[in-house]
Amino acid sequence: MVGSSTSAGSTERGEDAINEVKEVGANLVRAELEELFSRSRYYRYVMEAVAVLGRARWGDVMRYVMARLGTRPTNATLSRDLNNLVKMGFLTKDGDLYSIPDPIIRYAVLKMR
Repeated sequence: MVGSSTSAGSTERGEDAINEVKEVGANLVRAELEELFSRSRYYRYVMEAVAVLGRARWGDVMRYVMARLGTRPTNATLSRDLNNLVKMGFLTKDGDLYSIPDPIIRYAVLKMR
């Protein structure tokens, strides 16, 4: 019994440490993300779409952006922004699915919504 309560306590401390690292990391990348979002009207919503969905297709991103903004970007604009985010390393593309490779960036984007 004593071992199990100690184990539970260390598990909680471990989870607290992980949460603290996530918060510190999110705070560090927040300024970088704000600067990124200032470069395109749609970057924030593209990143949000992928963060919320985990993995998103082009059409999923388009629907999310339209729902958030109430306006539809052109296909060319959305494709350009997705490609730019991939080139910059904020997104990865596997087949037709986009994802955020860095869990701290994903966490920060979700917190900024």
